Amino acid sequence: MAKIKVGLVGCGFVSELHMYAFRRVYGVDVEVAAVAARGDHVVEFAQRHQVPRVHRSFAELIADRELDVIDICTPPNLHAGMIVAAMQAGKHVICEKPFAGYFGRDGDRQPIGKHVPKALMYERVLEEMDATRAAIERTGKLFMYAEDWIYAPAVTKTAEILRATKDKILFMKGEESHSGSHAAHAAQWAMTGGGSLIRMGCHPLSAVLYLKQVEAKARGETIRVASVSGDVGNVTVCARSTMWMLLRAPKMNGAIFGFQR
Repeated sequence: MAKIKVGLVGCGFVSELHMYAFRRVYGVDVEVAAVAARGDHVVEFAQRHQVPRVHRSFAELIADRELDVIDICTPPNLHAGMIVAAMQAGKHVICEKPFAGYFGRDGDRQPIGKHVPKALMYERVLEEMDATRAAIERTGKLFMYAEDWIYAPAVTKTAEILRATKDKILFMKGEESHSGSHAAHAAQWAMTGGGSLIRMGCHPLSAVLYLKQVEAKARGETIRVASVSGDVGNVTVCARSTMWMLLRAPKMNGAIFGFQR
């Protein structure tokens, strides 16, 4: 059995998840043979996970002739450029979510999320995605988008039922709720490309779109998104530090706290 050698870009929180996942791969001989990152933490990361080679730049990593696949675990603003460069270097690519986003351009008023029109962001993101897709297709290599919800037991079971019954999905509802991202860059629009909808909402959205494609393939049909509507808000803009302290405080004698803006 031929060994597949992977080069990992990044050594942060999500890289830890990917290392855990690679250790659980079966049926294929996979080795994370190299890791690249600029910070000194990459040396400790490589030692802890027994990764034999450390590169201090992305250019060095994709020039490594022993690597078959590049696994991109960097902030989203780096994704598109790294995808194209790695595939043009002859590597297959795995890329963390989100695939793209709007990271700002010269002259944008700060903060980006509040002042740049969403319609303009959408237009620019589509332009970048189209250009990236064209570049990917020219390489002839595999591009693998790492969206984990489609492998969750409930979703895989639903897909199994769809393939067997060829039924239609009439309604789906998904939710992603937690206390916030583990990534230090998550609150920086210029690095993440969006707010909580792109960081967290992409998981259930991807699962919904995936299951409709499973349905379409099972039925021999073509299903495309007809329309999209969104309603988002910034609930923390009016939150005060005293409010957060009260919310985190234990209940006292069953009292109910009221908050005034």
